[in-house]
Amino acid sequence: MEFIPNLNKRQKEAVFHSKGPLLVVAGAGTGKTKVITSRIAHLIKQGVSPDQILAITFTNKAAQEMKERVGQLAGLELSAGKMPTIGTFHFLAAHILRERGEEIGIPSNFSILNEKESLEIIKSGLEELGLDLRQFKPALIQNLISREKSRLNQDLDSIESRFSGPEDYFTKTLGLIRSNYTARIRAQKALDFDDLILKTVSLFEQKPEILRFFQEKWPYIHIDEYQDTDLAQGRLINLFAEKSKNICAVGDEDQSIYGFRGADFTVILNFEKNWPNHRIISLERNYRSTGKILDAANAVISKNRLRRPKNLFTKGKTGTKLAAFAANNETEEAEFIAAEIKKLFQNDSSVAPIAILCRANFQFRPIEDALLRHSLPYETASNQDSLLGAKQPVRLMTIHAAKGLEFQCVFMPGLEKGLLPYLTAAKPHAPEEAEEERRLFYVGLTRAKNKVFLSWARYRQTAFAAKKINQPSPFLSDIPQNLITWRKKIQ
Repeated sequence: MEFIPNLNKRQKEAVFHSKGPLLVVAGAGTGKTKVITSRIAHLIKQGVSPDQILAITFTNKAAQEMKERVGQLAGLELSAGKMPTIGTFHFLAAHILRERGEEIGIPSNFSILNEKESLEIIKSGLEELGLDLRQFKPALIQNLISREKSRLNQDLDSIESRFSGPEDYFTKTLGLIRSNYTARIRAQKALDFDDLILKTVSLFEQKPEILRFFQEKWPYIHIDEYQDTDLAQGRLINLFAEKSKNICAVGDEDQSIYGFRGADFTVILNFEKNWPNHRIISLERNYRSTGKILDAANAVISKNRLRRPKNLFTKGKTGTKLAAFAANNETEEAEFIAAEIKKLFQNDSSVAPIAILCRANFQFRPIEDALLRHSLPYETASNQDSLLGAKQPVRLMTIHAAKGLEFQCVFMPGLEKGLLPYLTAAKPHAPEEAEEERRLFYVGLTRAKNKVFLSWARYRQTAFAAKKINQPSPFLSDIPQNLITWRKKIQ
Protein backbone atom coordinates (compact mmCIF):
# COMPACT_ATOMS: atom_id res chain seq x y z
CA MET A 1 0.00 0.00 0.00
CA GLU A 2 1.28 3.39 -0.97
CA PHE A 3 1.32 4.92 2.54
CA ILE A 4 3.35 2.16 4.21
CA PRO A 5 6.87 3.09 2.92
CA ASN A 6 6.58 6.49 4.62
CA LEU A 7 6.37 4.91 8.09
CA ASN A 8 9.20 3.86 10.38
CA LYS A 9 9.36 0.40 12.00
CA ARG A 10 7.39 1.24 15.14
CA GLN A 11 4.83 3.26 13.22
CA LYS A 12 4.27 0.25 10.95
CA GLU A 13 3.78 -2.01 13.97
CA ALA A 14 1.03 0.29 15.23
CA VAL A 15 -0.62 0.53 11.80
CA PHE A 16 -0.64 -3.26 11.24
CA HIS A 17 -1.99 -4.08 14.71
CA SER A 18 -5.71 -4.51 14.04
CA LYS A 19 -7.08 -6.75 16.82
CA GLY A 20 -7.08 -6.25 20.57
CA PRO A 21 -6.19 -3.34 22.86
CA LEU A 22 -3.35 -1.15 21.62
CA LEU A 23 -1.75 1.84 23.32
CA VAL A 24 0.47 3.98 21.10
CA VAL A 25 2.64 6.14 23.34
CA ALA A 26 3.42 8.90 20.86
CA GLY A 27 6.09 11.34 22.01
CA ALA A 28 6.09 14.93 20.78
CA GLY A 29 6.67 15.22 17.03
CA THR A 30 6.71 11.46 16.44
CA GLY A 31 3.95 11.40 13.83
CA LYS A 32 0.93 10.29 15.85
CA THR A 33 -1.58 11.74 13.39
CA LYS A 34 0.12 9.89 10.55
CA VAL A 35 -0.09 6.65 12.55
CA ILE A 36 -3.73 6.91 13.51
CA THR A 37 -4.88 7.93 10.02
CA SER A 38 -2.72 5.26 8.36
CA ARG A 39 -4.10 2.65 10.73
CA ILE A 40 -7.68 3.57 9.85
CA ALA A 41 -6.83 3.52 6.15
CA HIS A 42 -5.13 0.12 6.56
CA LEU A 43 -8.25 -1.35 8.21
CA ILE A 44 -10.34 -0.14 5.28
CA LYS A 45 -7.87 -1.55 2.75
CA GLN A 46 -8.07 -4.87 4.62
CA GLY A 47 -11.83 -5.01 4.11
CA VAL A 48 -13.24 -3.38 7.25
CA SER A 49 -16.25 -1.28 6.32
CA PRO A 50 -15.60 2.44 7.00
CA ASP A 51 -18.87 2.75 8.90
CA GLN A 52 -17.57 0.23 11.47
CA ILE A 53 -14.73 2.56 12.45
CA LEU A 54 -14.95 5.28 15.10
CA ALA A 55 -12.25 7.87 15.81
CA ILE A 56 -12.55 10.47 18.58
CA THR A 57 -10.52 13.68 18.81
CA PHE A 58 -10.67 16.75 21.04
CA THR A 59 -11.13 19.63 18.59
CA ASN A 60 -13.17 20.19 15.44
CA LYS A 61 -9.97 21.25 13.69
CA ALA A 62 -8.26 17.94 14.50
CA ALA A 63 -11.33 15.98 13.43
CA GLN A 64 -11.49 17.74 10.07
CA GLU A 65 -7.78 17.19 9.47
CA MET A 66 -8.15 13.51 10.30
CA LYS A 67 -11.10 13.12 7.91
CA GLU A 68 -9.14 14.69 5.07
CA ARG A 69 -6.04 12.56 5.65
CA VAL A 70 -8.01 9.32 5.98
CA GLY A 71 -9.89 10.19 2.80
CA GLN A 72 -6.65 10.73 0.92
CA LEU A 73 -4.99 7.57 2.24
CA ALA A 74 -7.94 5.27 1.75
CA GLY A 75 -9.17 6.87 -1.49
CA LEU A 76 -12.52 7.83 0.01
CA GLU A 77 -14.68 10.80 -0.88
CA LEU A 78 -15.60 12.89 2.15
CA SER A 79 -19.07 13.56 0.79
CA ALA A 80 -19.82 10.01 -0.30
CA GLY A 81 -21.17 8.88 3.06
CA LYS A 82 -18.57 6.14 3.24
CA MET A 83 -16.23 7.76 5.72
CA PRO A 84 -15.55 6.45 9.22
CA THR A 85 -17.25 8.35 12.03
CA ILE A 86 -14.65 10.93 13.09
CA GLY A 87 -15.46 13.68 15.56
CA THR A 88 -15.09 15.12 19.03
CA PHE A 89 -16.41 13.55 22.21
CA HIS A 90 -19.19 16.11 22.34
CA PHE A 91 -20.16 15.64 18.69
CA LEU A 92 -20.41 11.89 19.20
CA ALA A 93 -22.34 12.13 22.47
CA ALA A 94 -24.81 14.66 21.03
CA HIS A 95 -25.40 12.35 18.04
CA ILE A 96 -26.13 9.37 20.30
CA LEU A 97 -28.40 11.32 22.66
CA ARG A 98 -30.44 12.76 19.80
CA GLU A 99 -30.96 9.23 18.48
CA ARG A 100 -31.67 7.39 21.73
CA GLY A 101 -31.67 9.85 24.63
CA GLU A 102 -35.48 9.89 24.92
CA GLU A 103 -35.23 6.45 26.53
CA ILE A 104 -33.82 8.13 29.66
CA GLY A 105 -35.96 11.26 29.41
CA ILE A 106 -33.82 13.49 27.21
CA PRO A 107 -35.83 15.14 24.39
CA SER A 108 -34.34 14.68 20.93
CA ASN A 109 -34.60 18.42 20.26
CA PHE A 110 -32.44 19.45 23.24
CA SER A 111 -30.24 22.51 22.84
CA ILE A 112 -26.56 22.62 23.83
CA LEU A 113 -25.37 25.41 26.10
CA ASN A 114 -21.98 26.96 25.46
CA GLU A 115 -19.82 28.04 28.39
CA LYS A 116 -21.07 31.64 28.33
CA GLU A 117 -24.72 30.58 28.37
CA SER A 118 -24.05 28.12 31.20
CA LEU A 119 -22.31 30.84 33.21
CA GLU A 120 -25.25 33.21 32.81
CA ILE A 121 -27.67 30.54 34.09
CA ILE A 122 -25.45 29.93 37.14
CA LYS A 123 -25.24 33.68 37.83
CA SER A 124 -28.99 34.08 37.54
CA GLY A 125 -29.51 31.15 39.89
CA LEU A 126 -27.15 32.61 42.49
CA GLU A 127 -29.08 35.90 42.38
CA GLU A 128 -32.39 34.05 42.75
CA LEU A 129 -31.04 32.25 45.82
CA GLY A 130 -29.94 35.59 47.28
CA LEU A 131 -26.26 34.60 47.45
CA ASP A 132 -23.31 36.98 47.47
CA LEU A 133 -21.56 36.74 44.08
CA ARG A 134 -18.29 37.83 45.69
CA GLN A 135 -18.38 34.78 47.95
CA PHE A 136 -19.96 32.32 45.50
CA LYS A 137 -18.22 33.38 42.31
CA PRO A 138 -20.14 32.20 39.21
CA ALA A 139 -16.99 31.17 37.30
CA LEU A 140 -15.75 29.12 40.26
CA ILE A 141 -19.16 27.47 40.68
CA GLN A 142 -19.19 26.65 36.96
CA ASN A 143 -15.76 25.07 37.22
CA LEU A 144 -16.71 23.04 40.28
CA ILE A 145 -19.88 21.71 38.66
CA SER A 146 -17.94 20.85 35.50
CA ARG A 147 -15.20 19.05 37.44
CA GLU A 148 -17.84 17.12 39.38
CA LYS A 149 -19.50 15.92 36.18
CA SER A 150 -16.20 15.07 34.50
CA ARG A 151 -15.47 12.78 37.44
CA LEU A 152 -18.87 11.07 37.14
CA ASN A 153 -20.08 12.85 40.31
CA GLN A 154 -17.51 10.95 42.37
CA ASP A 155 -15.84 13.77 44.30
CA LEU A 156 -18.55 15.87 45.89
CA ASP A 157 -16.73 16.00 49.23
CA SER A 158 -13.50 17.31 47.74
CA ILE A 159 -15.38 19.92 45.71
CA GLU A 160 -17.34 21.18 48.69
CA SER A 161 -14.23 21.33 50.87
CA ARG A 162 -12.75 23.95 48.55
CA PHE A 163 -15.16 26.50 50.04
CA SER A 164 -14.16 28.10 53.32
CA GLY A 165 -16.49 28.36 56.26
CA PRO A 166 -18.75 26.01 58.23
CA GLU A 167 -18.94 22.75 56.29
CA ASP A 168 -22.66 22.20 56.78
CA TYR A 169 -23.59 25.65 55.42
CA PHE A 170 -21.46 25.49 52.31
CA THR A 171 -22.29 21.85 51.63
CA LYS A 172 -25.98 22.62 51.77
CA THR A 173 -25.62 25.82 49.76
CA LEU A 174 -23.59 24.17 47.00
CA GLY A 175 -26.24 21.47 46.81
CA LEU A 176 -28.92 24.14 46.35
CA ILE A 177 -26.87 25.83 43.62
CA ARG A 178 -26.43 22.55 41.75
CA SER A 179 -30.13 21.74 42.04
CA ASN A 180 -31.12 25.22 40.85
CA TYR A 181 -28.77 24.97 37.85
CA THR A 182 -30.00 21.50 36.93
CA ALA A 183 -33.64 22.57 37.13
CA ARG A 184 -33.04 25.67 35.02
CA ILE A 185 -31.32 23.90 32.15
CA ARG A 186 -33.86 21.07 32.24
CA ALA A 187 -36.66 23.63 31.92
CA GLN A 188 -34.92 24.96 28.81
CA LYS A 189 -34.61 21.41 27.38
CA ALA A 190 -30.86 21.99 27.35
CA LEU A 191 -27.64 20.18 28.19
CA ASP A 192 -24.23 21.68 28.87
CA PHE A 193 -21.04 20.20 27.39
CA ASP A 194 -20.35 18.04 30.43
CA ASP A 195 -23.92 16.71 30.42
CA LEU A 196 -23.40 15.36 26.91
CA ILE A 197 -20.75 12.91 28.15
CA LEU A 198 -22.35 12.19 31.51
CA LYS A 199 -25.80 11.50 30.04
CA THR A 200 -24.37 9.23 27.33
CA VAL A 201 -22.59 7.18 29.98
CA SER A 202 -25.86 7.03 31.95
CA LEU A 203 -27.75 5.95 28.83
CA PHE A 204 -25.35 3.08 28.19
CA GLU A 205 -25.30 1.96 31.82
CA GLN A 206 -29.09 2.09 32.18
CA LYS A 207 -29.90 0.60 28.77
CA PRO A 208 -27.44 -2.20 27.96
CA GLU A 209 -29.28 -3.04 24.75
CA ILE A 210 -28.52 0.46 23.44
CA LEU A 211 -24.88 0.05 24.43
CA ARG A 212 -24.74 -3.25 22.51
CA PHE A 213 -26.17 -1.55 19.43
CA PHE A 214 -23.38 1.03 19.34
CA GLN A 215 -20.73 -1.53 20.27
CA GLU A 216 -21.74 -3.57 17.22
CA LYS A 217 -22.03 -0.44 15.09
CA TRP A 218 -18.43 0.61 15.84
CA PRO A 219 -16.26 -2.44 16.66
CA TYR A 220 -13.05 -0.51 15.87
CA ILE A 221 -12.41 2.36 18.31
CA HIS A 222 -9.66 5.00 18.04
CA ILE A 223 -9.01 7.77 20.54
CA ASP A 224 -6.53 10.58 19.93
CA GLU A 225 -4.85 12.64 22.70
CA TYR A 226 -5.76 9.92 25.20
CA GLN A 227 -3.86 11.68 27.98
CA ASP A 228 -6.36 14.54 27.87
CA THR A 229 -9.44 12.45 28.69
CA ASP A 230 -11.24 12.89 31.98
CA LEU A 231 -12.82 10.05 33.95
CA ALA A 232 -16.21 10.42 32.26
CA GLN A 233 -14.68 10.37 28.78
CA GLY A 234 -12.47 7.44 29.74
CA ARG A 235 -15.52 5.55 30.99
CA LEU A 236 -17.37 6.25 27.73
CA ILE A 237 -14.46 4.91 25.66
CA ASN A 238 -14.23 1.77 27.80
CA LEU A 239 -17.96 1.13 27.37
CA PHE A 240 -17.65 1.41 23.59
CA ALA A 241 -14.71 -0.96 23.40
CA GLU A 242 -15.48 -3.56 26.09
CA LYS A 243 -17.22 -5.94 23.65
CA SER A 244 -14.81 -5.97 20.68
CA LYS A 245 -11.75 -4.89 22.70
CA ASN A 246 -10.43 -3.32 19.48
CA ILE A 247 -9.36 -0.07 21.11
CA CYS A 248 -6.44 1.93 19.77
CA ALA A 249 -5.52 4.74 22.17
CA VAL A 250 -2.89 7.27 21.08
CA GLY A 251 -1.36 9.71 23.53
CA ASP A 252 1.56 10.78 25.69
CA GLU A 253 1.40 11.39 29.43
CA ASP A 254 4.37 13.76 29.08
CA GLN A 255 2.07 16.15 27.19
CA SER A 256 -0.82 16.10 29.67
CA ILE A 257 -1.29 19.79 30.54
CA TYR A 258 -5.04 20.15 31.03
CA GLY A 259 -5.47 19.01 34.62
CA PHE A 260 -7.15 22.33 35.42
CA ARG A 261 -9.92 21.35 32.98
CA GLY A 262 -10.45 17.97 34.60
CA ALA A 263 -8.18 15.87 32.37
CA ASP A 264 -6.85 12.86 34.26
CA PHE A 265 -3.69 11.45 32.70
CA THR A 266 -3.84 8.40 34.99
CA VAL A 267 -6.30 7.07 32.39
CA ILE A 268 -3.36 6.52 30.04
CA LEU A 269 -1.10 5.23 32.84
CA ASN A 270 -3.75 2.66 33.81
CA PHE A 271 -4.23 1.30 30.30
CA GLU A 272 -2.49 -1.99 31.15
CA LYS A 273 -4.71 -2.50 34.20
CA ASN A 274 -7.93 -1.80 32.29
CA TRP A 275 -7.06 -3.83 29.19
CA PRO A 276 -5.53 -7.29 29.71
CA ASN A 277 -3.80 -8.85 26.69
CA HIS A 278 -2.87 -5.38 25.51
CA ARG A 279 0.07 -4.22 23.43
CA ILE A 280 2.03 -0.99 23.94
CA ILE A 281 4.09 0.58 21.17
CA SER A 282 6.24 3.60 22.01
CA LEU A 283 7.06 6.13 19.28
CA GLU A 284 10.29 7.96 20.10
CA ARG A 285 11.73 9.09 16.77
CA ASN A 286 11.02 12.79 16.50
CA TYR A 287 10.54 14.41 13.08
CA ARG A 288 10.26 18.01 14.29
CA SER A 289 13.06 19.25 16.53
CA THR A 290 16.85 19.37 16.42
CA GLY A 291 18.95 17.04 18.54
CA LYS A 292 19.89 19.71 21.07
CA ILE A 293 16.28 20.74 21.62
CA LEU A 294 15.33 17.10 22.19
CA ASP A 295 18.26 16.55 24.57
CA ALA A 296 17.06 19.52 26.61
CA ALA A 297 13.44 18.35 26.57
CA ASN A 298 14.38 14.79 27.57
CA ALA A 299 16.48 16.06 30.47
CA VAL A 300 13.60 18.19 31.76
CA ILE A 301 10.82 15.62 31.54
CA SER A 302 12.93 12.79 32.94
CA LYS A 303 12.60 14.47 36.35
CA ASN A 304 8.88 13.58 36.46
CA ARG A 305 7.97 10.44 38.36
CA LEU A 306 4.48 9.74 36.95
CA ARG A 307 5.44 8.70 33.43
CA ARG A 308 6.62 5.87 31.22
CA PRO A 309 10.35 6.13 30.48
CA LYS A 310 11.01 7.26 26.92
CA ASN A 311 13.74 9.18 25.14
CA LEU A 312 13.02 11.21 22.02
CA PHE A 313 15.68 11.15 19.33
CA THR A 314 16.12 12.45 15.80
CA LYS A 315 18.02 11.33 12.74
CA GLY A 316 18.02 14.95 11.61
CA LYS A 317 20.38 17.79 12.42
CA THR A 318 21.99 18.41 15.80
CA GLY A 319 21.17 22.12 15.69
CA THR A 320 22.38 25.02 17.79
CA LYS A 321 22.34 25.47 21.56
CA LEU A 322 19.33 26.98 23.28
CA ALA A 323 19.79 30.70 23.96
CA ALA A 324 19.00 32.07 27.42
CA PHE A 325 18.83 35.60 28.82
CA ALA A 326 18.49 36.94 32.37
CA ALA A 327 16.76 40.33 32.12
CA ASN A 328 16.58 42.99 34.82
CA ASN A 329 12.84 43.42 34.32
CA GLU A 330 9.96 42.50 31.99
CA THR A 331 10.66 45.52 29.75
CA GLU A 332 14.24 44.44 29.12
CA GLU A 333 13.07 40.86 28.60
CA ALA A 334 10.56 42.05 25.97
CA GLU A 335 13.28 44.11 24.27
CA PHE A 336 15.49 41.00 24.11
CA ILE A 337 12.70 39.06 22.41
CA ALA A 338 11.95 41.79 19.86
CA ALA A 339 15.63 42.36 19.07
CA GLU A 340 16.26 38.64 18.54
CA ILE A 341 13.22 38.28 16.28
CA LYS A 342 14.34 41.27 14.21
CA LYS A 343 17.80 39.74 13.88
CA LEU A 344 16.35 36.39 12.88
CA PHE A 345 14.39 37.96 10.02
CA GLN A 346 17.40 39.93 8.86
CA ASN A 347 19.51 36.78 8.68
CA ASP A 348 16.94 34.34 7.30
CA SER A 349 13.62 35.26 5.68
CA SER A 350 12.38 31.66 6.03
CA VAL A 351 12.61 31.70 9.82
CA ALA A 352 8.82 32.03 10.28
CA PRO A 353 6.64 30.99 11.92
CA ILE A 354 7.89 32.18 15.29
CA ALA A 355 5.99 31.74 18.55
CA ILE A 356 6.30 33.56 21.86
CA LEU A 357 4.85 31.15 24.41
CA CYS A 358 3.86 32.55 27.80
CA ARG A 359 2.60 30.89 30.95
CA ALA A 360 -0.04 33.59 31.49
CA ASN A 361 -1.85 36.28 29.50
CA PHE A 362 -0.59 39.13 31.71
CA GLN A 363 2.87 38.65 30.19
CA PHE A 364 1.63 39.82 26.79
CA ARG A 365 1.53 43.60 27.33
CA PRO A 366 5.26 44.48 27.57
CA ILE A 367 6.05 42.04 24.75
CA GLU A 368 3.43 43.62 22.50
CA ASP A 369 4.84 47.07 23.25
CA ALA A 370 8.34 45.93 22.25
CA LEU A 371 7.11 44.28 19.04
CA LEU A 372 5.30 47.48 18.08
CA ARG A 373 8.39 49.59 18.78
CA HIS A 374 10.35 47.39 16.38
CA SER A 375 7.53 47.37 13.77
CA LEU A 376 7.24 43.60 13.98
CA PRO A 377 3.81 42.21 12.93
CA TYR A 378 2.22 39.73 15.31
CA GLU A 379 -1.06 38.22 16.41
CA THR A 380 -2.29 37.02 19.78
CA ALA A 381 -4.32 33.88 20.34
CA SER A 382 -5.91 32.25 23.36
CA ASN A 383 -6.78 28.98 21.65
CA GLN A 384 -5.70 26.87 18.71
CA ASP A 385 -8.80 27.25 16.57
CA SER A 386 -8.40 31.02 16.42
CA LEU A 387 -5.19 30.46 14.44
CA LEU A 388 -6.94 28.84 11.49
CA GLY A 389 -5.87 30.64 8.33
CA ALA A 390 -3.44 32.93 10.16
CA LYS A 391 0.32 33.85 8.54
CA GLN A 392 1.54 36.39 10.69
CA PRO A 393 5.35 35.78 11.13
CA VAL A 394 5.04 36.24 14.88
CA ARG A 395 2.50 34.59 17.18
CA LEU A 396 2.02 35.52 20.84
CA MET A 397 0.08 32.94 22.88
CA THR A 398 -0.01 30.86 26.02
CA ILE A 399 1.77 27.51 26.09
CA HIS A 400 -1.59 25.81 26.57
CA ALA A 401 -2.87 27.31 23.32
CA ALA A 402 0.21 26.07 21.43
CA LYS A 403 -0.43 22.38 22.19
CA GLY A 404 -0.38 20.43 18.91
CA LEU A 405 1.30 23.22 16.94
CA GLU A 406 4.88 23.63 15.73
CA PHE A 407 7.12 26.59 14.87
CA GLN A 408 10.57 27.22 13.45
CA CYS A 409 11.57 29.25 16.52
CA VAL A 410 10.10 29.42 20.00
CA PHE A 411 10.60 32.09 22.68
CA MET A 412 9.64 31.21 26.26
CA PRO A 413 9.71 34.24 28.58
CA GLY A 414 8.92 34.36 32.28
CA LEU A 415 10.95 31.34 33.36
CA GLU A 416 10.74 32.27 37.02
CA LYS A 417 9.83 30.36 40.14
CA GLY A 418 6.24 31.33 40.80
CA LEU A 419 5.37 31.82 37.13
CA LEU A 420 6.69 28.69 35.42
CA PRO A 421 6.29 26.67 37.53
CA TYR A 422 3.24 28.60 38.64
CA LEU A 423 3.12 28.81 42.42
CA THR A 424 1.14 30.82 44.94
CA ALA A 425 1.79 31.28 48.64
CA ALA A 426 -1.83 30.37 49.36
CA LYS A 427 -1.63 27.06 47.50
CA PRO A 428 1.74 25.32 47.42
CA HIS A 429 1.97 22.71 44.73
CA ALA A 430 1.05 19.12 45.29
CA PRO A 431 3.57 16.79 43.60
CA GLU A 432 1.19 16.01 40.72
CA GLU A 433 0.62 19.72 40.07
CA ALA A 434 4.37 20.38 40.05
CA GLU A 435 4.79 17.61 37.50
CA GLU A 436 2.11 19.16 35.28
CA GLU A 437 4.04 22.45 35.32
CA ARG A 438 7.13 20.57 34.14
CA ARG A 439 5.07 18.91 31.41
CA LEU A 440 3.92 22.37 30.34
CA PHE A 441 7.53 23.54 29.97
CA TYR A 442 8.30 20.35 28.04
CA VAL A 443 5.40 20.97 25.66
CA GLY A 444 6.69 24.50 25.03
CA LEU A 445 10.20 23.25 24.24
CA THR A 446 8.98 20.58 21.84
CA ARG A 447 6.97 23.04 19.75
CA ALA A 448 10.27 24.28 18.28
CA LYS A 449 11.87 22.92 15.13
CA ASN A 450 15.18 24.79 15.04
CA LYS A 451 15.71 27.42 17.75
CA VAL A 452 14.66 28.03 21.34
CA PHE A 453 15.11 31.26 23.33
CA LEU A 454 14.56 31.17 27.11
CA SER A 455 14.38 34.20 29.38
CA TRP A 456 13.49 35.36 32.88
CA ALA A 457 13.27 38.71 34.67
CA ARG A 458 14.87 39.45 38.04
CA TYR A 459 12.12 41.97 38.76
CA ARG A 460 8.57 41.88 37.41
CA GLN A 461 5.73 44.35 37.90
CA THR A 462 2.78 42.83 39.77
CA ALA A 463 -0.89 43.68 39.37
CA PHE A 464 -0.64 46.10 42.30
CA ALA A 465 2.22 48.14 40.80
CA ALA A 466 4.75 46.55 43.15
CA LYS A 467 7.99 45.01 41.96
CA LYS A 468 8.43 41.33 42.67
CA ILE A 469 11.93 39.90 43.12
CA ASN A 470 12.23 36.63 41.23
CA GLN A 471 14.37 33.54 41.21
CA PRO A 472 15.01 31.64 37.97
CA SER A 473 12.80 28.67 37.26
CA PRO A 474 14.22 25.36 38.49
CA PHE A 475 13.44 24.04 35.02
CA LEU A 476 16.36 26.07 33.70
CA SER A 477 18.75 24.08 35.86
CA ASP A 478 17.13 20.83 34.70
CA ILE A 479 18.64 21.48 31.27
CA PRO A 480 22.31 20.43 30.97
CA GLN A 481 24.26 23.68 30.85
CA ASN A 482 26.31 22.50 27.86
CA LEU A 483 23.09 22.82 25.85
CA ILE A 484 22.57 26.51 26.74
CA THR A 485 24.29 29.69 25.60
CA TRP A 486 23.67 32.50 28.10
CA ARG A 487 23.41 35.95 26.53
CA LYS A 488 25.07 38.62 28.67
CA LYS A 489 23.33 41.52 26.96
CA ILE A 490 20.86 42.36 24.22
CA GLN A 491 22.65 42.06 20.89
